[in-house]
Amino acid sequence: KEYNMAVIKSNSNNHDSFANVAKRVYDSFSSIVINNIFYILLIAILPRLQAYMLYTDKIGNWTAAFLENNNSSSAQALQITLILLQYILIAVIYYRTAKTNSNFKEALIACLKKTHKIIIVIILYFMAVSLGIIALLLPGIYVMVLYSLSFISVITTDLSVIGAFKNSKHLVSGHWVFSFFAIIMIMCIPSLLFGFIGYKASSYTSSVILNEVGIIFASMISLIAMISGTLFLYDELTARQKYATNQEKSSPEA
Repeated sequence: KEYNMAVIKSNSNNHDSFANVAKRVYDSFSSIVINNIFYILLIAILPRLQAYMLYTDKIGNWTAAFLENNNSSSAQALQITLILLQYILIAVIYYRTAKTNSNFKEALIACLKKTHKIIIVIILYFMAVSLGIIALLLPGIYVMVLYSLSFISVITTDLSVIGAFKNSKHLVSGHWVFSFFAIIMIMCIPSLLFGFIGYKASSYTSSVILNEVGIIFASMISLIAMISGTLFLYDELTARQKYATNQEKSSPEA
């Protein structure tokens, strides 16, 4: 990829300025927005759809016959289905971007074939992070960063679930501090900032429509930050790993 060549070139010159990194972040961000904005909008709408179907009186009454009540197995099945659909669509975006924007049908079929892997990776990742946080906050943060690329690894490669976790660990090891700050700066801060703006904006209007638009817009920004940040980090560390491997192969034997 052109992106990988940019990383390798900067590494070969032993110079990777903030401007170069910022440009690559922008390239990742713009690629996501331009090629996948419709799917990001759909992902952002799904939680609102779930909220309206289960908890809003007007629509809730319409779905009551099917769901019976919010604690029923039918309601739980609906919630799980919508959450899984969100992750499948995120996986499709990862796949389309990694495969140079392949068409939606191809990406969807490829991701559906990996549904079992996606579910297992999500469960294991959140279990590992949760246990780390319960044990002590710092181990949870360490595990969160170390295995942050497991999900994208299982989508863009033919690795097994364990292989995806190992690949994430392999990529992040040696670049943990860089990965941590990339997650904070690219994913967390924009998500928190626009989430706060969306919350404050909704408090100043009594219009349900404007309130929902604000919430969905904030969710879209958070999704774009998370997806583009993950793709940036994955491509960045993959390219650096390839460069390091090439350097080892080309260096003369002692």
